[in-house]
Amino acid sequence: MIEVNFEKIYQAWRTYLLANSQARHFGVIFDPSKQAEFPYATLSFVGRPTEGGDLEGDELSVDLTFDTEAYINGGKYMTLYNIDDASARFFLELGFRRVGDSQITRVSNTVTRIMSRFTLRNYTGFFLKDIESD
Repeated sequence: MIEVNFEKIYQAWRTYLLANSQARHFGVIFDPSKQAEFPYATLSFVGRPTEGGDLEGDELSVDLTFDTEAYINGGKYMTLYNIDDASARFFLELGFRRVGDSQITRVSNTVTRIMSRFTLRNYTGFFLKDIESD
C-alpha cells in the first residue's frame, strides 16, 4: 500500500502559507459556531482512490485530492485571493493540478469563503519536489 503522510503535507502547506500569504490561523475543518480568528485557512483530504495495481492487489499508484479553503471576516476579498493563490502555488509545485474554478461563497453575513480543489493523479509515493515541515 502506498503511504501518504497527511500530517506532513498539512504542516508543509501551513508553513508555506505562513511565509507566502496573509493566512495566520489554520485548521482541518472550519467551525463557524466557534470563535475563529481571521484570516483562517483549512486543508482537507478528500480521497485517495487506487489508480493502478498489480495482480496481487498491491497499489502501484493512487489519486490524491485535497480541498483548501480560506475565510475572512469582513470585506477583505484580496486576502481570500492571496491565500488561495499561495495554496495553488504550494500544490502546483508538488505536481498537483487545480480541478475546476475557485468558488467564493458567503458562510454568514460577515464571513466569506473561497474553496479550491487540487488533484495529483498517479501518485506513486513521490512528489515533484520534497516537502519539509516544521
